[in-house]
Parts: sequence; structure tokens; C-alpha cells
Amino acid sequence: MAGNIPLQDIAMSDKMLSLDSYTLQDFPRLEKMRATNLTARKAIFTERAKLATEFFKKNGFSEEHMVLKQAQALQYVLERIPVAIFEDDLIVGSTTKHRIGCLMFPDFLSTNIWPDLPTISKRKFDPIDITEEEIDLLSEEVFPFWQDCNTYEWARKKGNDPASLRLQERLVFFILAKSQMITHIIPNYPVLVNRGLESLIEEARAKEVSSNDAETKEFYQAVQIAMKGVITLADRYAAKCEEIAKVSEETRAQELLEIASCLRVCPIKPAKTFQEALQAVWLTQVALHQENFDAALSFGRLDQFLYPFYKKDIEAGRLSSNRALELIGAFFIKLSDHTPPLPDAGQELLGGSGTNQAVTIGGLKPDGTDGTNELSFLMLKMSELLKMREPNVGARLHKDSPAEFRKAVVTSIYNSGAAPAIYSDEPIIETLMNKGISLEDSRDYGIVGCVETISPGRTMSSTGSIMLNLAAVL
Repeated sequence: MAGNIPLQDIAMSDKMLSLDSYTLQDFPRLEKMRATNLTARKAIFTERAKLATEFFKKNGFSEEHMVLKQAQALQYVLERIPVAIFEDDLIVGSTTKHRIGCLMFPDFLSTNIWPDLPTISKRKFDPIDITEEEIDLLSEEVFPFWQDCNTYEWARKKGNDPASLRLQERLVFFILAKSQMITHIIPNYPVLVNRGLESLIEEARAKEVSSNDAETKEFYQAVQIAMKGVITLADRYAAKCEEIAKVSEETRAQELLEIASCLRVCPIKPAKTFQEALQAVWLTQVALHQENFDAALSFGRLDQFLYPFYKKDIEAGRLSSNRALELIGAFFIKLSDHTPPLPDAGQELLGGSGTNQAVTIGGLKPDGTDGTNELSFLMLKMSELLKMREPNVGARLHKDSPAEFRKAVVTSIYNSGAAPAIYSDEPIIETLMNKGISLEDSRDYGIVGCVETISPGRTMSSTGSIMLNLAAVL
């Protein structure tokens, strides 16, 4: 069986042969988790919307302190949302409390689903479960509060009902991601795993103290508040793991205690192991989903910034490539735990689109050498085995990409029927440089959402800011 071959003990070409022999049946836990995910019914998650409404009802809005208010609201949510841990989870953290949940963002544009609430669980295509109590909560408490004070209506008032807004309302279809806060970006996850939030909080505190500008000081206060909220969420998940461990059988109890141990370290401090780094990235992604519309928040070059942790664990004998594959699979399955709650019209157009969280593998390093490593192959193989909606995997190729990697990419496309997408380094790097990005940062590009290329952690890209039906204009 492929699972009995330790990949780290054999040559590169033999590793590829070993990976070719893997099937999903070699990972019964992942096979079960995948089946559960694919058969789970979607369900509306109201808690985030309820908590945001509670906060702003109590504390009000402030145009003078908008950034600070948003940070305080996020902290309020992260301190109170349900912490859901499911059977067989190896990477914990849930965007909602459901296996597959749909977040509500009434402060942005989620109110557009209001007319569909009574029928959304009964529609023929892509039904989404919602209880009568949840319908009442959204219809009587949440949406009425936000219908005149979401970001869209704020723009209308601020611009005195601008012609651009009135034009948009006449279009048959459009998605304005700009009004949904921060979407379509790659957060600086390498900084997260290498420094930890505690270090970033200290840096923000120092910048707050050293600044003489009130707005700047308030921004760094907000940074500290938001990051402390993420730390609280990690602590709550650690405590939940420890609680469940007390009533679990021995093997599962040990797993949960190991996960809790990871959460007590990361994302607070720098990661020391591959599992800690993966857990820190996902838990932070969950927190970002509570702050911003969950669309195309992508991971960048996961194989590059996680490789040092993987390599160190392998060399120390703490990790086998088989175990790394299982952890990668558990991480990838987590990415499908949420989906947009599209109204009927949106489903007609998009057909149940996911949130397009992109993972980039392969390609050149900033110094111009090839960055393909063992994790590139492992992530590619696990994507091929799982054949799931998320993540959206993009493989970077260049003229000196290893032949084994090119072959593995083609094999994955053949076996999965879809993934990965292929990106050609040379023209993309040249194009990014033409936009003023340095050679090193251009070589370090990552994929966002569907197909967009940006320099990870350095660009507030917000790609795909608007999708509209141009024919409708005519």
C-alpha cells in the first residue's frame, strides 16, 4: 500500500512514482470527511449577523471612529460565536457552526436574500436550510436594522444618490465586491506563522505610541483589538478541544489535546511545527471570514512558506510525508465549510459557486531559482485525490520547472478533470513588473480567487471588484 512508503527516504523520481500509487482509500479519515462534506446540506448561519447587530445597536455608528468601531465589533463577534469541532477534525475552526454554512453579512449586502428566506430551504436547486426562528430573527431584528445603514446605503447618502449607483440598480446582474469590505486578497500568512500575533500586536502598540497623528494612533489601536480577538478565538477553540477530550476515547482524546496544544501556541506565537502552522493559518482565515465577506480570501504560496516547517519536522522525525498528506487533506476539506447564500437569481447565473480560496504551488522564488519542493507535490496530489470545490489550486510553471512537476500537473488534470489551473511565470512576472512591482515581488506572485495574480501580503488587490452584465447596459 502506498501509505507504507516513507516518501522522505527515497529519490525525487521515486517519490513521484510513490505518489502516483496513492488513492483516497489510503486515507480512510479523509475519505469519510469528504463524503460527509459532500452530502451535508447547507444551512444559514445567523450568529455572526446577530452579534454584529447587537454590537452596533448597543454602541452605535461613528464616522469619526469607523476603523476602531469595526475592530471592536470583530472582537465582540470572535468572543461569542459558537466554536464547532466535528468528529475526525485534525484542523479545527469552523466558519459557521454547520458542516457547510452560509454566513450572513447584513452590514454589507446580505439583505438581498431577504425575499428568499421563506422559500430558500424548499427551492429545487441548491436549497439552504433555515429554521422559522432564524427567519424571524433575520426578518424582524437583523435586516430591518441594517436596511438603511449598510455600506451600500451609506454610499448612497454620502454621494447624494449618485448616478453611478442608480445606473447599477438598473442592471440585470452585478456583484460589487468593494461594498463587501476586504475580499479578493492574499493576507500575509508568512508573517503570521513566522512571527505570531503577539509580535504584531507589540509592533502595532509601538507605532501607536510613537505616532502624533490621531487617525494613525486609532488605526494601530484597532489592529491590536482585532488581533486580540483572534487570540481569544484560538483560546476558546483550545478550551473546547480540552473539554471534548475529557469524554472521548483515548486515541481521539490525544488528538484533541495535541490540537489544543497547537492553538495555545499559534497563532499567538511563531509556529514551531507543520501542524501548528497549518492550524494558525486556518484559524485566522476563520476570523477573517467573520470580518469580511467570505469571497476569495486566498492563501498564496502555501508550499513555499510552510515548507521550512515541513522540512524541519521531517528531519527531526516528528512527521512523515504520509501524515503531512493527511494534515493537508484535513486543511483542504476545511476550506469547503462555507459557501455564499446566493438568492435564486444568483444561483441561475453562478450555479452554486464556491468562495474561490486559491492556493498557489510551484514557480520561481524571489531570487529566480525554482521553488518547487516536496510540499508542492503533496498539495497537488491531495487536491487530485479529494476532487473538491475548494481550494482553487493554481500551479506555476516556468521554462526550468522540473519535468516531474510538469508530469504531476498533467496527471492531476487528467485524473481530476479540472485542477490545477496552470500559470506561466515568464509573461505574468513581466506583466506585474510593468505595473511597477519589483522583480523579486513579481516572482513571488500568488493566485487570488478565480485567476487573478498579485504579490501576496503586499497588495490590497480587491481583484474582481465588480462583475456586471455589460449587455444589460445596452
